[in-house]
Amino acid sequence: MSSTKKQLLGRIGEDAVTRRYAEMGFTVKDRNVHMSHNEIDLILQSATHLVFVEVKTRHAVPGVRSRFGRPADAVNKAKRTRVVEAAKAYLRDNPTSLQPRIDVAEVYVNRCADGSERITDILIFPNAFGAR
Repeated sequence: MSSTKKQLLGRIGEDAVTRRYAEMGFTVKDRNVHMSHNEIDLILQSATHLVFVEVKTRHAVPGVRSRFGRPADAVNKAKRTRVVEAAKAYLRDNPTSLQPRIDVAEVYVNRCADGSERITDILIFPNAFGAR
């Protein structure tokens, strides 16, 4: 998949996750933030939490094994370390009284016959890395 197609798919996933969190009462604080040479896909806040979200989007059907595995499988140990470091850097630069948390969101997208993309499922794993 070309970089542009991959970026478009990622944007579709991030937009879908943003809408899902909005339904849960969160607002977008920032998107695609670069901290400590790493990127945070979404930063959202509620009345009590500041949530850093790593979004992984794949062309796949939930429950059907893909040759690439589940989207969250791409969040390996090295990626977790980079996300944690970016979140720590963000919090150093932007102190808050909100409880920080790191979530992982999986987005499944199907390509329709007309070429459009359709979100088939979004799975959110709150506090995906455990307490830090």
